[in-house]
Amino acid sequence: MNAAYVHLLLNHVPVLGVLFALALLAAALARRNETLLRAGWVTLVVVALVALPVYFTGDGAKRDKDGNFWLLGRVDDVMNVAGHRISTMEVESALVDHPAVAEAAVVGRTHDLKGTAIVAFVTIKDGHPATKDAGSFGPGLMDDLKEHVVKKIGKIARPDEILFTADLPKTRSGKIMRRLLRDIAEGKAVGDTTTLADPNVIARLKSKYEEQEG
Repeated sequence: MNAAYVHLLLNHVPVLGVLFALALLAAALARRNETLLRAGWVTLVVVALVALPVYFTGDGAKRDKDGNFWLLGRVDDVMNVAGHRISTMEVESALVDHPAVAEAAVVGRTHDLKGTAIVAFVTIKDGHPATKDAGSFGPGLMDDLKEHVVKKIGKIARPDEILFTADLPKTRSGKIMRRLLRDIAEGKAVGDTTTLADPNVIARLKSKYEEQEG
């Protein structure tokens, strides 16, 4: 159930509920039926509770087969890959789980067949080569990281692209600006960078990404 559907329900259920409750009360009065009367009042109370203001935080979660809840991050950071909803945080966690990875940021870009392609920007720990042809992990570090994600999550979450970088675009408070990474992956003009601790990071990333894609 997505956010739009929840919003639709919250806006229409109270109206339908009130109409149903009024119909019950009208029938109860016409028939002098106490059971219908109680049902009408109970329905009104339930509708009143449903109609109370609801704050949607925008955070998503999933429940596994063991009944545990997994936080998936922001709902707007959930990618629709070939009909499967995958959290960017979920893929990032799988990448960071690899012993070579220091940090990772994942975004989605438009894909003609799958709807969304997974693009990962990865920083490597000191002592590990950070090129797609690195031989420290089998056929190459890039392929090794992709297979690591497949092992942790599944084939559907396999990153389409991985870009190795020394730095990620962060604000002065340390927050990664995924919006700017998405602009780079989509080949769009990069948005406002005034809040970045080092605006030059974006220029370097954009140049490297275009070079890798070209």
